[in-house]
Amino acid sequence: MIKVITNNREEVERYLDSNFSFENGFITVYIGWDLAKENGASILKHKIDENTYWTFLPMEKRKVFLESLEEFKEIVFNKIKSEIKFHNINPLDYNSKEDILSFILDTLTDFIGYLYKEKIYFYRNKEVYHLDLGFLDFMSWDIIDEITDKLDIKQLQTNKIKYLETKHIPYLIDAEKNNIISSLC
Repeated sequence: MIKVITNNREEVERYLDSNFSFENGFITVYIGWDLAKENGASILKHKIDENTYWTFLPMEKRKVFLESLEEFKEIVFNKIKSEIKFHNINPLDYNSKEDILSFILDTLTDFIGYLYKEKIYFYRNKEVYHLDLGFLDFMSWDIIDEITDKLDIKQLQTNKIKYLETKHIPYLIDAEKNNIISSLC
């Protein structure tokens, strides 16, 4: 998610978690003042341009380095959140459970569904539809069996997502491979 460029890979690597990569990412981070300076960094700001940042090496300023790593994760997650279109499927907008079921089966057939804490999130191409099953139960509209019979619904077992609200979880799914990114935080 965050591409790291540094001249001190061995020293930096032990501080990085799965959110960082030396190959690719949503943003690029130069680690080390000399390298960052060569690439247009200012000592006053850690932002070089919209997608490029820098921080000190842990040997230069460890506290700033560690704080920056957390800041960079938050920048990436905010960037992801800003790209997602989120739609709430409001059962009150439908006259009957057949109407809402018809909408779901007609509109969301090529979406991938994820069940998480009595909510279903339908995901495709940075677009998420949310359906609250608890509210449907309250209305006595039990349609979960019909949905799971006709659509591909996966169980999502993510325990803790630090920077994203649960409604953004489907974006973290590689829909083509159906891989759940499990080590986000």
